[in-house]
Amino acid sequence: MATTVFGTWEVGKPLGTGTYGKVYEITNHDGNKGAYKVMKIPVELKDSPDSFPKKTQEMCLKEVKRDILGSIKYLQLNDKGKFFVSYEDYSFTPSDDYKTLTLKIRMEWLMSLSEITAQTALSEDEILRLAINVCNCLEQCRKMNYVYANLKPNNIFITPKRCKLGDFGNFGCYEPSNMNVSMRKTQEYMAPEMIKFGEINYTSDTYSLGLIIYSLLNNNRLPFIPKYEKTVGINDINTAIEKRCNNYIFPDPDNGSLAIRKIITKACSSSPSARYQSPSEMKEDLLFVLHKQEELSGAYSKAEKEAGREDKMAQEEKNIPSVEGIKTYEYDDSKKTKITLDKKKKILLIAIAVVFAVLVGLIVATFVRGTQPAMITFSPEVILNDYGFGQALFR
Repeated sequence: MATTVFGTWEVGKPLGTGTYGKVYEITNHDGNKGAYKVMKIPVELKDSPDSFPKKTQEMCLKEVKRDILGSIKYLQLNDKGKFFVSYEDYSFTPSDDYKTLTLKIRMEWLMSLSEITAQTALSEDEILRLAINVCNCLEQCRKMNYVYANLKPNNIFITPKRCKLGDFGNFGCYEPSNMNVSMRKTQEYMAPEMIKFGEINYTSDTYSLGLIIYSLLNNNRLPFIPKYEKTVGINDINTAIEKRCNNYIFPDPDNGSLAIRKIITKACSSSPSARYQSPSEMKEDLLFVLHKQEELSGAYSKAEKEAGREDKMAQEEKNIPSVEGIKTYEYDDSKKTKITLDKKKKILLIAIAVVFAVLVGLIVATFVRGTQPAMITFSPEVILNDYGFGQALFR
């Protein structure tokens, strides 16, 4: 018998596993999808003895619960699913000894960037649009006075129009200060100061975004990772991280223009002071490169070209480039992509229009010949092409 949570939601296949929890796919009786995350959070006072009075432990648990609840409510009231994955329901359960807090969250179901790129490669145009959207999310973190500190493909989610960040476990947010970052955070996309000294600053996120851009241009391989002909082992990953931390110069990615490589170089500088000091600064360069590429490809109109970069930048602030080309297609376990509902509607409307035009043409032709219209039997077949990821649909 299937397990149900939060009323009628049925727990399905696992979607991912972390140090402190797991994420599962869930569906309700209407067929709607969601994500169900279960986290077991240790509630221990730092440098405390193994055992201490229950009241102290209970107070510690209440503080953790208060902080997490504050983050969830903040996102629900202020963000409302715009920049961060929407948390739609939650519950807390303390262990009997008050040393572990189990947090259960029901979230919206979205595909992560890592899931999408496992099935297809993205074009440079799509990568630029994706990175601009991530910068927009990081700007929101900056407004909240937080460093996200856990930016990686698994935590970037794609909607039909924009990107969102997920995994606000602690909730992925840390105040920018010197602190020991839990080693549960993967080091593959971490800035060197986080790995070496446990230090976090506002440039740590733009460094991680630079690494993500690099990997997308390099067939999903980070700097110093062996080429894709070789199976990557833990020693390869450790060696690559060590080289990054020792300020080795990155080899060029397999793909990408000189302009986007310069952005990576600045974002991933070994010195935080030499990096982009804010996501807004990085977004400006990304937008500039995107616009130049659009000009070269003829995507700009003459009026837009004459308007100048500043006017276009102001326009983009209001209308961040869509990531529509990186669709959140549903897929089965065999990874066969299915067409989205919006495209189905478009194709169906086109098919209806074609059938209607044929019928009108036949009727008109019949009257022109001066004969009565004959009974017309027509059974059109609409062939739905299998659209894969990465099809650029930007407008």
